[in-house]
Amino acid sequence: MAIVEIDGELWDDETGNYLGPKSSWIDGDIDSEDKALQFMRRHLELEAAVAAKKLELQVIQDQAERLLKDELKRLEWWRNRYGEQMAAFARTKLRKTKTWHSPFGSVSFRTSPAKVAVLDEEKAIEWAEASCPMAVKVKRSLLVSQVPDSIKTQMLSDPEAAEEIGFGVVPAEEAFTIKTGVSP
Repeated sequence: MAIVEIDGELWDDETGNYLGPKSSWIDGDIDSEDKALQFMRRHLELEAAVAAKKLELQVIQDQAERLLKDELKRLEWWRNRYGEQMAAFARTKLRKTKTWHSPFGSVSFRTSPAKVAVLDEEKAIEWAEASCPMAVKVKRSLLVSQVPDSIKTQMLSDPEAAEEIGFGVVPAEEAFTIKTGVSP
C-alpha cells in the first residue's frame, strides 16, 4: 500500500481509499467539551461539503438531461421526416435477408405474430377468474405487524421454535445518530 499526500490529506494510492488528514484535526481522543465541539463543527463542515457536491451533481445531471431531450427531439423529427422513406428504400434492396446494411447502421424488418393484450385489467381478471383461473396470479404476503404481540413475545423467548415456523428473531441493537441539520 502506497500512501500519497494530496493537499494535506492522505490517500491509498492503490485503492483510492481516504486515510485521513496528514495532521489530525483533533489532538488525542474526544475527552472534553472543546474537542466534542471541534468534532461537531468539522462533522457539519464535511456534511455540508457532501451536500454541496450532491447539489452540484444534480444541477449538472439536470442540465445534461435538458440537452439530451433536445437531441431526442432532433432524432424524433429526423425519424418522422425520413423514416418511412428509408424503410421503403431499404425494402427494395433486400435480397436473402430481412436486413439492409450500410457503413453507418442497418435497417431490419421483423414480423411479429398477432397477440392478445389486456386493455381493461379489472374486466379481464373478472373474466379469467371464471373462465381460466390458472391465468390469474394472486400474491400473498405476511404482515408481521398483524401478528398478535403475545405470539411475538413467545417467539422472542424461544427463537428456535420461531425458526421452525418460518420466523427469525433479530437481536436488539442500539444505534446513534449525529445531526447537524445538513443532509449530505
